[in-house]
This record gives sequence, C-alpha cells and structure tokens, in this order.
Amino acid sequence: MSEERKRVIIDEIHYWRANKLLPEHYCNFLLMLYTQGEVRANNRIPLFYTAVLLFVFIGMALVFFLHYATDTSIGIKAGASGMLTIAVFLLALWLRNRERMAFHIFIAAAALLLFVTTTNVAFFTENSGVLITTIFINLSAWMAAGLYWKLAYLQWSGAGGVLLAGVYIITSL
Repeated sequence: MSEERKRVIIDEIHYWRANKLLPEHYCNFLLMLYTQGEVRANNRIPLFYTAVLLFVFIGMALVFFLHYATDTSIGIKAGASGMLTIAVFLLALWLRNRERMAFHIFIAAAALLLFVTTTNVAFFTENSGVLITTIFINLSAWMAAGLYWKLAYLQWSGAGGVLLAGVYIITSL
C-alpha cells in the first residue's frame, strides 16, 4: 500500500476516534495495524489543547495578579475575572465530548475562577452576610454542576465549602 494511502486512512481513523464514530479500542487496533505498531498521534490536536491550556493558565495567573498584586478598581477586577470565568466555562462545555481530561481541567479552573470572582463581593460591602450569601450561592452552583455532570469532586468541594461556611456562621454569632 502506498504511503499516501496509509496516511489518508490513518487520518480517517484519528477523525473517527476524535468524533467517537468507533470505540477507542477499535481505533487503537486499526492504528496499530496501519502503522505496523508505530502509532502516530495527530499532532495538531495535542498542540491545540496545549495552546488553549497555556492561554487559560496565563489568563488565570493574570487575574490572580490583578486581584492580589495591583490596586486597580474593583469593577475592572470583577470584569476581568468574570469574562475569563465565562470563557473557560464555555471552553469546558465545548470540550465535554471531545476530550474528557481537558473538560475536567477546565471545569475545575472555571470553578476556581468563579470563587475568586465571588471574593470581590467582600470589597463591595462591609456586611459579611452578603459575602456569606454569595459564597453559599457559589458553592451551591458547584454542587449543582457536580450533580448535573456527575462530577464527584465538584459535589464534595461544594458540600464541604457549604459546611465550612455554616460552621463559620455558627461560630461567629
């Protein structure tokens, strides 16, 4: 078989695997068969995910720097972290059926960014009740997302946070 024809077949198998048209183990078998044991990864896909992951982590670092190391207005801080949170969450939803590990990484990053955005409430008001209420809403969103997507780490972290906030309220009375 010519090299060009093998390359076309291998690209098709990568497409089938990425779009879940065949089970993973069938695709692996076919790749091993057509590459004589040398599985060639589709380099564009890992490069894309690496670039997106790098963008998200650089964005998170900038948001944390903006929050904790600069003296900018609270509106800019909240806007920057809110926009990045929405972007990361939408990216996670886009990756949900394509790349499972990346989905989990981006969901965890979005939850962390949502919590950082929530802490901005502390700067808007001196009333700790508003802050605690906002934290309860945030952690309840974590639990709801965990129940919806069946993600135990969001369920447990949301429940643990609600429990800790409840203990804080009881001890501060």
